[in-house]
Amino acid sequence: MFRKIYNLIRNNIAKTKIFWRFRHIIQPDVWTSYKNDSVNIRREFYSEFLNKHSLKSIFEFGCASGPNFFSIKKNANEIYFFGYDISKKAIKFVKNDNQNQRYFFTHKLKEIEIINYLKINNLKTFDLAIFDRVLYMISEAKIKLFFRKYSDYFKYIIIDDFHAKNPEWDKEKYIFSKNYETILNDFNYKLIETKDSELPSSTAKKYAKRLIFKKEMT
Repeated sequence: MFRKIYNLIRNNIAKTKIFWRFRHIIQPDVWTSYKNDSVNIRREFYSEFLNKHSLKSIFEFGCASGPNFFSIKKNANEIYFFGYDISKKAIKFVKNDNQNQRYFFTHKLKEIEIINYLKINNLKTFDLAIFDRVLYMISEAKIKLFFRKYSDYFKYIIIDDFHAKNPEWDKEKYIFSKNYETILNDFNYKLIETKDSELPSSTAKKYAKRLIFKKEMT
C-alpha cells in the first residue's frame, strides 16, 4: 500500500513546476546536495567535450544550484555560462558565489536576457546547450515550443535523458521516453553520438542515454 501511495504522489507531483520551485521546503538540503555533486566524475564529460572542440559558451536549461557549472568552471578553459532553472532558491545558491559578466543565472527565462547576455559578451550564439536529466519532466509539445523559439542560439546540444526510437512508459508509469532525434531533426540538428547515460535510473535504465547533436547549416 505504501508503495502505491508513494508512486501516486511521485508520478503526479514530482514532475510539476510547483514541486521544483518549492522542493527546498520539503528537502531543505536539496540544493546544497546538488551543488556538492559538482565533483561527480560524470559531470566532467561536459568540460572534456568543451576542451576537445574548443568551445567556450554554454547555456544550461535546468541548471539547479550549479553542479555542471562548477564542474565546467573547474575543468574547462575560460567559459561563458548562462544558466536557467525554475527554482529561485537554486539560482540564489549559484548566483551568490558568481558575480561575473561572463556568468548569468535566472529563474525566469526570457529571450531578451539571452540576447543581451550574448551582446554584452560579444557572442553570436552559445557553443553548447546542456539538458541534463530535465526534459523527461516536460511534454513533447512544450519541448518543441522551446526549440522553436531558441534552437538558433545553440551550435551543439547535449541531452542526458530517457530516449527511445519508439517512445513508451517505464514499468512504473513515471518515465516516458521520447525520441529526441526526431524532435531535434525538425530544428536542423543531426545526432552525432549516442551512449548510455552515466546517471542511473531505477525504473528506466534501458532508456537512459546521453545524446549529442550538432546544428546543420542551412
